[in-house]
Amino acid sequence: MKLYMLRPVKDLPKDDNPWGWAFDPVFGFVIRAESEFGARCWANENKSDEGEDINHKEEGFRNPWLYAKYSTCVELLPEGEEGIVLMDLRSEYQRGCEDEFLPPKWKPSDTISLCSGEAGDVFKLVLMDSKQRGDE
Repeated sequence: MKLYMLRPVKDLPKDDNPWGWAFDPVFGFVIRAESEFGARCWANENKSDEGEDINHKEEGFRNPWLYAKYSTCVELLPEGEEGIVLMDLRSEYQRGCEDEFLPPKWKPSDTISLCSGEAGDVFKLVLMDSKQRGDE
């Protein structure tokens, strides 16, 4: 299996941007898959409302994670310089739903790190419970 990061293409024209009008779009995925096509399919199956503009009927616009015109898909590799790959600012973890989304072997305070990326980026996720975040 390989790890892929998918993001919207930057600087899309306003009238041809599946993310431009969406209320609650997804702006990135990190997906484990056998191939880029597999990663794109996972992203497309789990997208939010990006590409749902009723004024656009084109297949690519309606399914932007499947098409390189609208989204990038980069394999994350262990080599490279240190840096952030993905910063998830508004995730379910921040809404107090940690336990529902953690795989069974993970627990709050676990740190998941992986070095990767063509640009030499690093992804690091520290899971925190509500007490650690100061929510309670």
